[in-house]
Amino acid sequence: MKIGFILHAPKFRETYFADKLISDFRKQGHTVSVELLEAVENEDGTLEIVNFPSIVDYETLIFGAPIIDKKLSNVMQTYLKQLEHTEGKKAAGFVTQSVFSSSKSGKEAKDTLIELIAKKNIRVERVEIIKYVNPFLKKEVKTSHLEVEK
Repeated sequence: MKIGFILHAPKFRETYFADKLISDFRKQGHTVSVELLEAVENEDGTLEIVNFPSIVDYETLIFGAPIIDKKLSNVMQTYLKQLEHTEGKKAAGFVTQSVFSSSKSGKEAKDTLIELIAKKNIRVERVEIIKYVNPFLKKEVKTSHLEVEK
């Protein structure tokens, strides 16, 4: 299966958490690609995705983005709103949040991600909240430092 990870990773936490999934999928024989979203803010305040990844070749999509200002990142929201060619796709996703942040903002960001994916007629398989203590403080993060909420 061809899997596309579409990540907004301004501080690369999302790629850090995606690495384990990517490794597991590749061990299972899947073809996995990672697409990092980049955006610029226009003079009128709107966001423009400068490297709009195509999803045409992927059967399954995995979206990952941080929670910024208590909501799903505007970059991921902009990308999903403009996304086309979604027929027959299925998806999963995750949002990342510090353990010190409110659970309410995590749930709201998760719900927004699910809603935006579903509006594109993509079958949503699963979306998770990954709470973290700064994983870059140590070379290895023990799983006890991660909490996954459903």
